[in-house]
Amino acid sequence: MNQCSPTRAASSRGHLFGRKQAQELRFWPAEDLRAPIGAVKGAFALRFFAPACSQNLLWGAQQVAARRGRLEAPVQPGSALHRLALMLGGFLAVTAFGAPVDPSESQLIRQALDAQQTIEARREACRSLQMHGGAAAAEALGPLLADPQLHYLARLALTAIPDPAATRILLAALARATEPAFAIGLLHSLGERRDAVAVPAIAGKLSDGDAQVRGAAIRALGQLGTVEVLRILGQGKAADVDRSTWEDAMILAAAQCAGVAPSEAGPAFRSLQRSARLSTRSAALVGLGRLGALTADEWRSVLLSPERLLREAAVALAATGARDTFIPTAALMAELPAEVQRQLVVVLAARGTSGALPAIRRALQTNEPKVRAAAAKALGELGDTTSADALFALAFSDDESGAGARAGLTRLPGHGTDEKLMQRFADRPCSTWLTI
Repeated sequence: MNQCSPTRAASSRGHLFGRKQAQELRFWPAEDLRAPIGAVKGAFALRFFAPACSQNLLWGAQQVAARRGRLEAPVQPGSALHRLALMLGGFLAVTAFGAPVDPSESQLIRQALDAQQTIEARREACRSLQMHGGAAAAEALGPLLADPQLHYLARLALTAIPDPAATRILLAALARATEPAFAIGLLHSLGERRDAVAVPAIAGKLSDGDAQVRGAAIRALGQLGTVEVLRILGQGKAADVDRSTWEDAMILAAAQCAGVAPSEAGPAFRSLQRSARLSTRSAALVGLGRLGALTADEWRSVLLSPERLLREAAVALAATGARDTFIPTAALMAELPAEVQRQLVVVLAARGTSGALPAIRRALQTNEPKVRAAAAKALGELGDTTSADALFALAFSDDESGAGARAGLTRLPGHGTDEKLMQRFADRPCSTWLTI
């Protein structure tokens, strides 16, 4: 008999899998339909019980439905057949039962307002409205601001709801607020929302009888950061309010206005430079630097400052600015402390500032090995072939500057540089050639 005949093939299949399994291989396995059926049954249960479930219980039910779709199928989880079965089950569930499992905004509003619900269920509804709430939710949450058990979560939900109605509800509550703690919470929420409509009402609280309310109003104004806020804060801090609170608000507002109204932000930063607080002066320095408003004398004064925080802020500013943000002269470079020189050289090389080559060449002449090493690398990165002789002379130093000079030489472009290298190092050992 032919070894490849159908009878022989069927016999082989019967031998390997058993006769019954061999017959079933010709058809789609009937058990695989249990996956979509399980998913449909899970979706059916969720559809009817979702309104009465909390979010956590609903999440658990979703997990049960997903597991049900997997565990009832005899196929291997993760296989192509298994994924196809689950996709079909999801399609059937959506087609048959339509609405998503998550409760709608109207359901959450009813749950939050229903006095028959447990307090925990109502709180859970308020939490969910932070993500699912809109104008209707904002209107519904307004009365809950007076509820001693729900006012906090209701305020958090109003803070997160993007609809302008939430700002209006919070402002109305602020106008009625008599307790300082409640007013402070409302001011915090209004500041977080950053809605410029709230500026007049918040500014009105600068004359409140409670110092903590006045401080919260200043912080909220700083978060809003409009030109109007800068003008209000520029009139001076409120009475009995910590000056650092007012300065922080001024810095935050000026930074937000820098892009749209630099003519307003610049004077604000200038006024903060006279602060007794070092962190305030540092922030004002960064603000002026980003506006491009620092003069050469101001750069020199800051880089030579005895305050390390100011020097580091200036170097960081030079690193993040454009190529022409700050270009030190050779004379200034010679005056700077060694560590500041090293940091500036690294920054100027990273920015590709070729205009700073005179200052970097000056740094190559310092007595500090770390500064010379940084300058040598920078000259190589900037492609300064005129410094090749200086780098050649430094390449065989025993300190860090030698390694820096060799690293700089490897980066110098041009065939002329290669020829000079060959002539200069012809009598050097092979290890030197491997380094360069």
